[in-house]
Amino acid sequence: AYRQYGSYKNSSSLAVKYDKQDKKQVSDQHYKDAVALSRTATSKYDYRRVADKYADAYKAYAKYGQVNDAQLQMNNYKNKGQIRVYIAADSGLQSKVEKELSYTFIDFTSSAASADVVINLSIDSDYKKEHEKRRTEALSENIVVSHEMVKNDKGELEKKNVYKEYKFNRKEIENRNRLDLSARLNVSGAFSYQNSYQEKASSYYTEFSYSGDVPKKYKDYSEGRWKSEDQLYDEANSDVWRKIKKDIAIVYDRITDI
Repeated sequence: AYRQYGSYKNSSSLAVKYDKQDKKQVSDQHYKDAVALSRTATSKYDYRRVADKYADAYKAYAKYGQVNDAQLQMNNYKNKGQIRVYIAADSGLQSKVEKELSYTFIDFTSSAASADVVINLSIDSDYKKEHEKRRTEALSENIVVSHEMVKNDKGELEKKNVYKEYKFNRKEIENRNRLDLSARLNVSGAFSYQNSYQEKASSYYTEFSYSGDVPKKYKDYSEGRWKSEDQLYDEANSDVWRKIKKDIAIVYDRITDI
């Protein structure tokens, strides 16, 4: 059972020896492939492919150490394949865009001049609160309040409804607001991409109250839900971001081709 590696005592060390030889052959082949690919590499995309080949060569023999300079070359071509991205946006959106583009070959830079890709994302909002509307409506309603017994034409007693006319007012106070949000995405540098977005959010709140001789069945009530300017902004911004996110995915695909 141990003939292939000799005696049992030596089989373990021989297994390591032959495994090293096998791993070195695999590493050497990946290294040769990387060298061959590097001779025609002209783009950052090509450099990343070369880096991947050198990474394969390094990983193949890594548990035994370094048999060549595959790790050095991997890091060298990885750096050559890095894409520098500059993002100009407000802090909230910038962090979201960076999260969508957080890949090992993308470096975020603070200088547009040194960037391969420049992403500008601008947002403007317009908030409006309408003038409060007040309306008062005079109402009247005849309601049965009791019954009485009266004689009909035949002299028979019958029950008759007794009505009371209620006169009262209903006051309505209405408030409305809205926020229009527009955004624009502009990508320049290694490629160009543009898009624009519009969203709006609104709210209203109406109070109804009664005064005068009000029937019991009528109670003060309200309709709608009032939202502050910040709440409307967050709502519209969330809707816009869902659209922008789809375009950032397209931008990422374009970046990977650089």
